[in-house]
Amino acid sequence: MNANRDRLQLLVSLFDLSVADVAKETGLSRPLVSRYLNGDDRINPRTLIARMEANLPKIIERRRRAYFQVDAVPTAIVESALATVNTKTDPVATSTEKAA
Repeated sequence: MNANRDRLQLLVSLFDLSVADVAKETGLSRPLVSRYLNGDDRINPRTLIARMEANLPKIIERRRRAYFQVDAVPTAIVESALATVNTKTDPVATSTEKAA
């Protein structure tokens, strides 16, 4: 069991990264990264893991899908919010407040 390999596999899966994405940002070859991810124990992970850690923000930026899914806001809620904003910025109401 290799905790760092498990973490890397999780990141690749979670952010839908390709082996090429990881290889490009770490400056290592795609075959080396692939062999490491596939459990090849002949690969010394020290350089790979150090480069992954140093370049993690760049690697995550290359993701193909968003981590969080934002649901669309129902039209009724948007219209209600706009009506509230329009009421608060009504020029008649504003001039009445200034006169008082």
